[in-house]
Amino acid sequence: MNLLTKLHIFQKERFPLRILLFTTASSILSSAAVSPSKPSILLMILAFVSTLLFLYHIRVIDESRDLEMDSSLHPERPVQRGIVSLKELFFTTIVGLAICILISIYAGFPAMVITLAVLVFTTFAWRDFFAKKFFSTRPVLYHIINSPQMILVQWNIYAIYTESFQITWLMLLQLLLVYNSIFIIEVVRKIKAPVIDTPDSYSASMGTNKSIYFSIAMVFSGFAIFSLLLSGLGAFEGVNIFLGVMVSLSFIGIMLLHSRIKSVFTEQLMVVAAVIYYVAMNLIIYLSTL
Repeated sequence: MNLLTKLHIFQKERFPLRILLFTTASSILSSAAVSPSKPSILLMILAFVSTLLFLYHIRVIDESRDLEMDSSLHPERPVQRGIVSLKELFFTTIVGLAICILISIYAGFPAMVITLAVLVFTTFAWRDFFAKKFFSTRPVLYHIINSPQMILVQWNIYAIYTESFQITWLMLLQLLLVYNSIFIIEVVRKIKAPVIDTPDSYSASMGTNKSIYFSIAMVFSGFAIFSLLLSGLGAFEGVNIFLGVMVSLSFIGIMLLHSRIKSVFTEQLMVVAAVIYYVAMNLIIYLSTL
């Protein structure tokens, strides 16, 4: 089996491009909507490529860091099945990081500094900040501690667009909206149906209903950020608010449905709804500025 075939299997199971292409593209567009200097198509493409490669690097780091646990709890995954090795994944992510560095050189000094910051932070995250035992029973805190890497990735988009370290009030709100949505997806995808639950899920450590109520609270906070962002863009209008309300309420309804049924189907439906929520909220922001 050649490396491309191995990577294809890996991405289908562990780095789903069919989802990440849409979430990343929507974030790239909403970032352009709040940027003080409107980026060219080329810069948007470069930001898109760089973001995807950084996300892939974070995925590979996670595969290595969680190897022991995943081998015990998830023997069906590609690395555990021997489909692809960590050595092969690290080779490909090093190539990807080289591309990110080249993009940052083209984009200017701020992007170069932020790219370096991403590399340094992900290295510490790879080692669980030298506190693996402490974080093993604190999944929410662990996610919060890891969150700067996603903030840096988003900041890199702004640096590519503006060739500066500048973060305006609107950019900060958009960053918070993106982070909020990522956090929701991170929690929701680990709320498992009882028949397939594992000890490393949020439903196992926090309980299904508590995890869902936490996610619902995050949706409400996300809608508040979304509303402030629309107001700042001068787009706090009926159709935009209506669409945001409908997307948010639909997502909440599906989460409440899963809290009652707790089936594999409703679990998968909830994850799909989380992705739609992420994409929709960012696209509404972008479309509101056209």
